[in-house]
Amino acid sequence: MTTTFAAEIESRHRAGFGGVKVRLDDAGDERWALRELAGVFEQFALWDCVRGLRDVKNLRETAPTSGQKKLLDVLAAPAPPKFLVLLDPEPWLEDPRTARGLKNLLEINRAGGGFVVVLSHDPAPVAPLDLLDYPRPTPEQTRRHVAEILGQWGASVPDAAPRVLAGLSAAGQENALALAVDARGQVDLDVLRRRKEAEFDRLPHLSVIEPSKTFDDLAGVGGLRDWVRSRGRGFDEQSGLPTPRGVLLAGPPGTGKSRIAEAVAAEWQMPLVALDIGAVFGKYIGESEGRIDQALSLAERLAPCVLLVDEVERAFGSGTERDGGTSARVTGKFLSWLGAKTAPVFVIFTSNVPTTLPPAMIRKGRLDEIFFVGLPDTETRKRVFEIYLPPEVKVDVNAAVERTEGWSPAEIESAILDARFGSDNFSQALDAALSRTSLYEAMPESLDEMISWARLHGRVTT
Repeated sequence: MTTTFAAEIESRHRAGFGGVKVRLDDAGDERWALRELAGVFEQFALWDCVRGLRDVKNLRETAPTSGQKKLLDVLAAPAPPKFLVLLDPEPWLEDPRTARGLKNLLEINRAGGGFVVVLSHDPAPVAPLDLLDYPRPTPEQTRRHVAEILGQWGASVPDAAPRVLAGLSAAGQENALALAVDARGQVDLDVLRRRKEAEFDRLPHLSVIEPSKTFDDLAGVGGLRDWVRSRGRGFDEQSGLPTPRGVLLAGPPGTGKSRIAEAVAAEWQMPLVALDIGAVFGKYIGESEGRIDQALSLAERLAPCVLLVDEVERAFGSGTERDGGTSARVTGKFLSWLGAKTAPVFVIFTSNVPTTLPPAMIRKGRLDEIFFVGLPDTETRKRVFEIYLPPEVKVDVNAAVERTEGWSPAEIESAILDARFGSDNFSQALDAALSRTSLYEAMPESLDEMISWARLHGRVTT
């Protein structure tokens, strides 16, 4: 279940921690974190290396407390501030005396009820402080945040804006909105999307996708849709239900597994985060492990979210071992995280070859369910044709459905697209496109083995 940043600070203060380091991911998060800290400690002392120490009350700075600019003087003062916030102090904590001063202050705080907060963009921990990541806004916080900002500017609030901005930091949302609002008070959603994409360009192995599909756009997934709607209640903190953990979508290529992931994210109105597992592996010792840690940490900061690992067997299936045991270490880290995670990150694995996956990865407890996404039956193929056929064309749909037994939805969509580009006579072009050999016809034995496994271990999506 999600917990607010203010509640995390309050719980550590009540527990007598004496202090905490808050790791900031976005340059603008500092202002928002201070705003929330002001709701926990009405008055506190604030230090940075340029302006020194000053009092802050209700986010309004008073005169400098003492003019102290040396961090050691602040930490070792005879009467240190009861509530103290330090901004980016790590370079000064490399001095042994200053580091000792922080430890001494923690002991004073534990005995006297004081508290120190380190706000920093440095990812490394500060011993002996507990480490807390400043969270990304939840969907509800994003909706309130967008309405508040646009209301101040007199701009209208598009229904899609909170969904597009999901996953960005509070500062990132504000910056994106500032760029997207035009002189008429209208919000350009394309600007918001481009800004969001730019935010994640720095992590080539992780990307945030705005879902383009809902369950209404997919055929043959009624059973899975009902399961998703039922399990979605687990994200409500008041429900008392456990948070959903994840699923494996197993089936032949082209059956729409990735699109189902988009539909799940759209159904729950959550950001869809795609992990490119192949890009995680680096050439230097420890690089791959660091990347997977970074990716999973960011996914938790985006929570609640849906994390998509497409074709998971490419990294975690048998036969993917890499020199030096890198694959085994990355797999171990992922499995440990999957089993122990408490953040509301719903994991969706897709696999074309589930028989190669380690049983420990897909067992109950780590995932909620395995779903078999099979080749479409007659009724489902008919629905696929109805979805993708242009409304103005006239074709014998029933005949086309008969000809495409054993075809995947992707193959049917591709044939229709080829026909649209093929010639002025759509029916003739479609007839030619439907004459090709499907993947199942080309590789029946290998696909039958996979289909048998998925049917044995998984639930059907219909």
